[in-house]
Amino acid sequence: MSKDKCRCKGYKCMCKYKERYNSLCSETNTIYSAFRADTSGSLDQILDGTLPVEKVFFKNEIFDIENEYDSSTSTFTAKHSGVYHFIASLHFLPLSFVKDFQVRVQIFVNGSVNAADVEFQGTESSFTLGIEINSIVQLNAGDYVEVFASSTIRGILVQDLGNTFAGARFPSPVE
Repeated sequence: MSKDKCRCKGYKCMCKYKERYNSLCSETNTIYSAFRADTSGSLDQILDGTLPVEKVFFKNEIFDIENEYDSSTSTFTAKHSGVYHFIASLHFLPLSFVKDFQVRVQIFVNGSVNAADVEFQGTESSFTLGIEINSIVQLNAGDYVEVFASSTIRGILVQDLGNTFAGARFPSPVE
């Protein structure tokens, strides 16, 4: 490889020809974007048991390559247009096991539902319900993504069990 080429061979360009952690690789002319956040270190979030969805907060930012995730609002805002993959996983513990219940998790794009999953649990089991959703989304620069959840019974999203929200942009040419 010549000396004037980027040698990053990955998602971060760290050679002497670009600033450290720059998200644009000069060798492939590709923008890289990825983040991951979770609920560790937060208080357990309560779902009231009413069907209107409630926003889920992922305050602990683990990494954010392109500074697109706002941990204060738990919102991802795309800096670049492209195809993205988002994943959210939640662990719900009902405060009572006296009736069957459902938990719904949804990925919202620009305030509208993009993807949803519903899980059912009966009264026979007394453990947390894990639910995961993922979606591949075409975003424009400025589009935003959030996670919402609801349940039919009052309970908590247990922060120590790995509630996560993550996303990454598929390698795409610079627009």
